[in-house]
Amino acid sequence: MSMRSIAGLPRTGPGLRAAAAESIASRTLFEGRAVRIEGDALKDFPELDRGMESLVCVPLRHEGRLVGALCAYGEKGQRLPPDTLAFLSRLGDLAVLSIANASHYDSLKRLDEAKTWFLRKAAHELVSPLGVIQSVAQNLLLGYHGELGPDQKQDIERMRARAAGLAEVVADLLTLTRGRASAAVPGSPPPRREVDMCVLLGQAVSFFQAVARDKGVRLQIATPCERSAVEGTAESLTSILVNLFSNAIKYTRPGGLVDVTATRRQERIELVVRDEGIGIPAAEMERVGKEFFRASNARSFTEAGTGLGLAIVRAEVAGMGGTFTIESEENKGTTVRILLPAAGPGK
Repeated sequence: MSMRSIAGLPRTGPGLRAAAAESIASRTLFEGRAVRIEGDALKDFPELDRGMESLVCVPLRHEGRLVGALCAYGEKGQRLPPDTLAFLSRLGDLAVLSIANASHYDSLKRLDEAKTWFLRKAAHELVSPLGVIQSVAQNLLLGYHGELGPDQKQDIERMRARAAGLAEVVADLLTLTRGRASAAVPGSPPPRREVDMCVLLGQAVSFFQAVARDKGVRLQIATPCERSAVEGTAESLTSILVNLFSNAIKYTRPGGLVDVTATRRQERIELVVRDEGIGIPAAEMERVGKEFFRASNARSFTEAGTGLGLAIVRAEVAGMGGTFTIESEENKGTTVRILLPAAGPGK
């Protein structure tokens, strides 16, 4: 048995070991039983000196496996009282719970890192071939390799559309894994600078006005945007706006409204995107923002969608040091509220 931690004893050096096979007390612990030792048996514990006269140890077991032991020592003239064993057992249960949680957290962290690596690797490997497929399909449709019949054009257009859809998924995966990788490296975030949200918000609204108009949805900035510089990157903020607007318009029926506000709240800038869309079932709200999740009514409303949009928004907002909340009611609409650190004068 190797000593991992000592507190309150004169000896604190590493490398203390006890041969469990040669120690009755240690073997008892390995069998899962607590021990109370006094007198000559104390010699089995090399960390002790002659100033100790009693010892109580309880095994630390998790799911049937011994993970260690917790011991309390009594100095001469301060023999451990009878209730020490019960107290130490309760303390040992808490220690085991902490060890187990730390172990599970470490395992989940490694699994999450492996998942991020796989997603990034897969996405990078798909970028080039998808680009080639789209390029060749476009050349064929433009007649660069000879005239095509109606059926051939239809098939190639379907191929081009599918490749474009897959390219959109790949782009979302790359955005998502970039945010996950940044969050996984504490102390090494991407450089932040002052970004004018009003400029990017105006650009995003102008771009999506045509999309909204084609669908019969009204898209508007509800209040004038002013003094809305934030700390972050233009790339991240653009990604947030694009995904929020795309989702809001996609899931709002013709005749519905999507409005946007950006307001300064002391040292924060609040961005709110409200829509009159299909909303999210209450039973599914806790899964919103998880990767690849699409609400049941969203899947029946439209086939288009990767389930990555809000996951990307959540990751980008976290990377900028902000907060993300969502409120929704089925068939009545959704409100996404984001708070980002303000930058510039008055911060």
